[in-house]
Amino acid sequence: MRSVMGKGRIHFQFWVIYITFFAVLISIEGNFSFGFYWLHFLFDLPAVFLFAYPLAYWIYPNYKKRNVFWLVGSVVALSLLASLVKLLTTYEVFYSLYLPNELAPNNYFTLSHIGRNLFWVSLPSILLVLMRFYMASVRMQKERSELIKNRLEAELSMLKSQLNPHFLFNVLNNLYSLTISKSDKAPKLIARLSNLFEFMLYQSNKPLVLLSDEIELIQTYAELQGMKYGKRLKFSIDYDPQVLNKQVAPLLLFPFVENCYKHGCSNDPNEPKINISINAFDEKIKCQITNTKPNNSSEFKDKKQGIGIENTRKRLEILYTDTHKLSIRDMKDCFIVDLTLIGEPKTDQYYAQNNEFISLV
Repeated sequence: MRSVMGKGRIHFQFWVIYITFFAVLISIEGNFSFGFYWLHFLFDLPAVFLFAYPLAYWIYPNYKKRNVFWLVGSVVALSLLASLVKLLTTYEVFYSLYLPNELAPNNYFTLSHIGRNLFWVSLPSILLVLMRFYMASVRMQKERSELIKNRLEAELSMLKSQLNPHFLFNVLNNLYSLTISKSDKAPKLIARLSNLFEFMLYQSNKPLVLLSDEIELIQTYAELQGMKYGKRLKFSIDYDPQVLNKQVAPLLLFPFVENCYKHGCSNDPNEPKINISINAFDEKIKCQITNTKPNNSSEFKDKKQGIGIENTRKRLEILYTDTHKLSIRDMKDCFIVDLTLIGEPKTDQYYAQNNEFISLV
């Protein structure tokens, strides 16, 4: 609501400034007062809107998707229509109210009048498009900065969590025990730990990763955590094979999984459960992460979700601005995270391709 009101205020200010500026400019050498010209421009606004807003919000945003004949035809048709409406508004309404005796209302459909009115409907329309272009550029620059900032925060958050001394201590302690006993599991554990560090150091720096890599990261983390909890922890992950080749921003699912262990399993002395399901529907990726809560969850409720979840929320707002749905439900006996992603996220390539393209304001 605030966004709509803010945009409305910007447009209101734009038109007031436009009317006032040209009313002052023309009244300096004109035959009438500033107030007369100000009202004249005000009466012209409906006709101007008829060309300005379709040009700024329909024709220009879609000019890359249409052919040149559609573009030229739309501009010519709308500008001529707006010019004729402005002629009618000026002579039949404004002049009949303020100059009924000076100007006759039957001689204004001439090429010179139409041409002059074309200028006065085209000028503010071009200014409106330029305003949208400027504000879109400012917002895109802000989004790019936020994208870089949040990517760094996500990487830092993961490093903090994965390189947590307690986590590494448990893994290395188990690795030591397996090595002493010369267990066949030791090489597998080393390989898993190596894969984890490889993802942290290299994959997380990429703007996009395959969902198969993200799933592998979660499975690796779960297997390493499983050495701490043993058989009492029930972990399962089910996914549609179609999702494996989908591309997503890195580390979007991991914070939710980490949260299951940090705030769910660690507080449950019984048999905690973590279930993950990932499915694909056309361009949509739907993910549900569920973890059980301990019977006595008063201590659990007092704990915050942490910076990882908050960072993920911010990243989703930037990477999937209008193409994601996130729901975190606190049920009686479990927590459920539902995340839906539509299409691919915004990346540096997106901003490079759309730097000159007006798509908002």
